[in-house]
Amino acid sequence: MKKINISICTQQNCYIKGATLFKQLDSIMGASMKSKTNLTGTACPGYCKKMGASQAPCVTVNNRIIPQAQPAEILRATRELIAV
Repeated sequence: MKKINISICTQQNCYIKGATLFKQLDSIMGASMKSKTNLTGTACPGYCKKMGASQAPCVTVNNRIIPQAQPAEILRATRELIAV
């Protein structure tokens, strides 16, 4: 199985609203989930420009855009992909 890519936008607007996402995800993801994922920061993919700045922080889970991302929602999307 290919690893699931979780990308968190690290540009100013997303970073301010989601700066703790990396730490939160790292602390709540179990070892099994961590071994199946790549958690990275990314330069702005432009989602806020398309959807509005109020959508920050934006995260993608294997190219699925999650606006106003929260750890629980990111984990849910990741678990869905692991289950497939």
